[in-house]
Amino acid sequence: MSKKNQAKRATATVTVEATHTIPQATGLDVGTSGNKKVEPIVLSTTQKKMFDELKTTSSKIRYLAAESFKRGQIALFLNKKYQHVRNVLITPLKTELRITTNATNANTNTATA
Repeated sequence: MSKKNQAKRATATVTVEATHTIPQATGLDVGTSGNKKVEPIVLSTTQKKMFDELKTTSSKIRYLAAESFKRGQIALFLNKKYQHVRNVLITPLKTELRITTNATNANTNTATA
């Protein structure tokens, strides 16, 4: 490769690296979820009391969703990623899964007896 081509390649690489932007580590800006503006969550006194009693992040996410807040609002309020909130909300609770499985097994045993 000639020195001229090497110089062009080096310049192009430097230019690409200089103009490349790195996404923020948190993934969310304050007041936005992706490109959409999100209203902040304001809890009433009763809601705040119930919320403070919850121990896990998942239970807090489920509580806020039950109070009709949107996923983006919940993510900003808890300083979590939208994807985390979504995954919690679409995944069934393990205790509910066990109860369903036990009830199914009981029905199967009764039907065969």
